[in-house]
Amino acid sequence: MEKKLFLYILLLLVFLSATLGVVSASENITESTSEILGVGENIIFEDEVLSASADVNEELNDEVLSAAAENDDVLSAGEGSFNELQLLINRGSGTINLDKNYRYQPGDIKTGIVISKSIIINGNNFTIDGMNQAKIFKINSNGVTLKDLNIVNGYSENDAYGGAVTWAGHNGIIENS
Repeated sequence: MEKKLFLYILLLLVFLSATLGVVSASENITESTSEILGVGENIIFEDEVLSASADVNEELNDEVLSAAAENDDVLSAGEGSFNELQLLINRGSGTINLDKNYRYQPGDIKTGIVISKSIIINGNNFTIDGMNQAKIFKINSNGVTLKDLNIVNGYSENDAYGGAVTWAGHNGIIENS
């Protein structure tokens, strides 16, 4: 009888020590997992990270364009640069009403002012001048309208897709331009 009791107690101790080992292992794994998840959250929330990354990139681009737009030494009074117009388009929505002419300057966007959202640009008979050195617009969005706008002296290297406007979107309108 003593032997059976001894075996039961021994068996119980082995079982308890095995159970404690498993519990300890799971605690360690949980701690490690939470540390790994802290680092790997980018993988789990990939869409959110890409969205945040795109927002940061747009903000950085806006800051660079804003700094470039402030450098108006070569522009005459009442004229804006391509970088300034790009910044206006990036920040605008709905209808953008131009209140001055825009002219390409060295250091500006040479491959075209990018329009990547549905927008109306009301030129109010102002002029966008590529100075025979830059493409004027690169439109990648549907539903873009260019209205009452003079587009002159566009240039495209190797005559690639025209110098004034490269239009990849659908349902676009050019009105009185």
